[in-house]
Amino acid sequence: MEKLSNILYENSITANKNLGQNFIFDNNILKKIAATIKQDSVCLEIGCGPGGLTRELSKICRKVIGIEIDSKFEPIYKKYISEENTQIIIDDFMKIDLTMFFEKYIGEQFSVCANLPYYITTPILMKLIDSNLPIDCINILVQKEVADRIVSPPNSKKYGRLSVMIQARGTARKLFDLSPQVFTPEPTVISTLIQIELQENQIKSNIDDFRICVKAAFSSRRKQLKNNLASYYGISKIKISEIFEEIDVKDTVRAENLSVEDFDALTILLNSNTK
Repeated sequence: MEKLSNILYENSITANKNLGQNFIFDNNILKKIAATIKQDSVCLEIGCGPGGLTRELSKICRKVIGIEIDSKFEPIYKKYISEENTQIIIDDFMKIDLTMFFEKYIGEQFSVCANLPYYITTPILMKLIDSNLPIDCINILVQKEVADRIVSPPNSKKYGRLSVMIQARGTARKLFDLSPQVFTPEPTVISTLIQIELQENQIKSNIDDFRICVKAAFSSRRKQLKNNLASYYGISKIKISEIFEEIDVKDTVRAENLSVEDFDALTILLNSNTK
């Protein structure tokens, strides 16, 4: 197989800065990333780029469905990706109906693997997590700073809205870091491959109500949680204090001090007091 970098050069294909493209050409690294996905599984790859990771995934997965927004790679796929278990669709992941896409192309439990543009990582993560599709795990390259936020526990400066929303839907862990030098062009940050194993019934409250509560709680980190919630929900601070007492939370607590379980209980009580 001809080197991926040579294939792109011969076809006059370069990274699109506006799309935040950063390619990995090192096969050893691509194999290392692919190896984090379960063998013989079905895998959705988001952002296939030149297809290096796609080819490695096709070697270990029973089925690979890729989605790529940039049509300039299509001739590369047609010429160099011939595996019968692999299909790449040219489309914008953020614009597709994910349920319809799942029914048409996937149809069973699947994993996700992605080397994404960093500017759109969080929206893509939240779209996947909110989909309620049978996703086993999401293995995704993110900025190290974002990875630290995702896995951060309560009572940490890095713990925030993203931490809570992801930890409410599963278990997140960092797998390994990648230096800027392994990418072309080189980003200005260290990257981390993070794995999110999704689990059902992590929270008892309605997920939409939970999301609203978390958003309100972190609306101003400088303020005490009581003030943020009273302002957003239109409830008196005295009532908020009573709710805090019910769930054994201190009156002076801030959003970053609450666990996922605390937010879950808080959501239920807030909604019962605003209906």
